Amino acid sequence: MHHAAVLAFIGWYLIVPPLKGGIYDPRAPLSKWTISFPEETREDCVEERDGWLQASIQQHNTGRVRAFRLSKCVRTSDPRLKSNRLKSN
Repeated sequence: MHHAAVLAFIGWYLIVPPLKGGIYDPRAPLSKWTISFPEETREDCVEERDGWLQASIQQHNTGRVRAFRLSKCVRTSDPRLKSNRLKSN
């Protein structure tokens, strides 16, 4: 199945803000954020985020801790992601 068709069935994305000057920029438009994980439900997305955050804390990976603390779960249909979805095809 085509990648875009698969993404159309998934309900939520865990997204991470882009780096700007070596610092994560949570004020960047969502279309610039990186889609890290697609999930079926918001609960699954939050669970995925929390799992990555805890693993990053245990590994003392401060960059990933910061990224996952700033990450968001957004619906795949969120219009603010439009140009981001087009990039992932």
